[in-house]
Amino acid sequence: LELEYDSNVPKKVRGDSGRIQQVLINLVTNALKYSPRGGTVTVRATRSDSKDVKIEVRDQGLGIKEDNIGILFQEFGRITDTENRLRNPKGIGLGLWICKKICSQLGDGIQVDSKYGQGSNFSFTVANKLEEEPGNISMAFNSKKQAVAEDDDDD
Repeated sequence: LELEYDSNVPKKVRGDSGRIQQVLINLVTNALKYSPRGGTVTVRATRSDSKDVKIEVRDQGLGIKEDNIGILFQEFGRITDTENRLRNPKGIGLGLWICKKICSQLGDGIQVDSKYGQGSNFSFTVANKLEEEPGNISMAFNSKKQAVAEDDDDD
């Protein structure tokens, strides 16, 4: 697992820490599950022209067939081909649907770019509310290898 971030990414981002973590955990878990042994999963943070932060999770996994992309974000949507079922036999098709709902609240929703046999890149944007209004998360990028999300509310 690798973490990359651009030097212009703000040191702190305000948003919903629990939801950001939930999306990241789901995307990274899926990326690891579908990547080959020894493959690399990369989490990358970049800053848009505004102060928003784009987060990407890239893998070197199976990739997704073009005709299956529309199924991914549907409630109980499961890709039914054998190779996918072997990698994730217990999935029920809610993880990415939940991510879609959360990401629509965080920013511009969730996107996927994938080539079958080459891997996938899932991305979402966190609208940075740091300067506009107080939030309940500080997500600090401490180094190129780790990200720390801290809840700065006392409740």
